[in-house]
Amino acid sequence: MDAEILRELVQIKWLIAALVTGVLSLAAIRIWIDVRRTGGPRELFRREFAQRAKLLLDEGRAGELLNLSEARLQEVPADAFAFWYHAHAAYRLGDISMALTSIKKVGELKPDWRETHVEPFIRALSAGSPDSDKASWPTPSLSDHGPSKPH
Repeated sequence: MDAEILRELVQIKWLIAALVTGVLSLAAIRIWIDVRRTGGPRELFRREFAQRAKLLLDEGRAGELLNLSEARLQEVPADAFAFWYHAHAAYRLGDISMALTSIKKVGELKPDWRETHVEPFIRALSAGSPDSDKASWPTPSLSDHGPSKPH
């Protein structure tokens, strides 16, 4: 009788192991599908960077924003969002030439942002008082369809 109970317990153990393996496999497939649907891991990291950068910009933490954007540019040298936030951080820290260089790079990387984002920023920098023209600096949208005004 004890041997029979032992065999049944072993069967139950393997059935539970199979069930757990199946559930974990389904969860992994579901996560993979969700990641692919949102644009893949690169898109997720880009969105995470842009959200963190916007938060730092809104909180006025320009030094941290400059470091964050420079780190992002080391990882992804052609990230227009990184140059965008780098330009704002440099301006807020008083480095107008670095801000100008970064914002011009944004215009090269995203020509469709020139009229709505880059040129107003450059005009305001040239005028010497970018804060007065800040309303014309909408934050670029996280979508690839071009910039949009912040919410």
